Amino acid sequence: MARTHKRTERMVAAYLGGSRDWKDRHDCSVPGRHNEAWIIEVKSHAWRSGPSALWTLLDEARTQLAEAMAAQGQTAENYCWPLVVYWPTRCAQDGSALAYAPVGPEGEWVILPLRRFRDLFCKAQEE
Repeated sequence: MARTHKRTERMVAAYLGGSRDWKDRHDCSVPGRHNEAWIIEVKSHAWRSGPSALWTLLDEARTQLAEAMAAQGQTAENYCWPLVVYWPTRCAQDGSALAYAPVGPEGEWVILPLRRFRDLFCKAQEE
């Protein structure tokens, strides 16, 4: 299980144009389009049936990531933004995994396909 999860973390980092952060409390990070860093928590489990199970998984990961970022001093003031990625077991590597992130001026948390997140927010897409 741990080996598979680490592989998924590497796949997410590579897909978004970032790196797996081996020594940090979060899973990986990627550069954003506006000189920000997206700090990422990756979850890889069998697909959760029912909306409450999915929201529970995402919200727990969001809380875990917020605590890790606070412990590392990563905040919006130093241009670090949180991102939760849910890559279900046996999910295709086509960017159809879920990205859960704060977007817009209000910072409202939304879910979008990982490929769409990459297209909108990741620096790698500009190059």
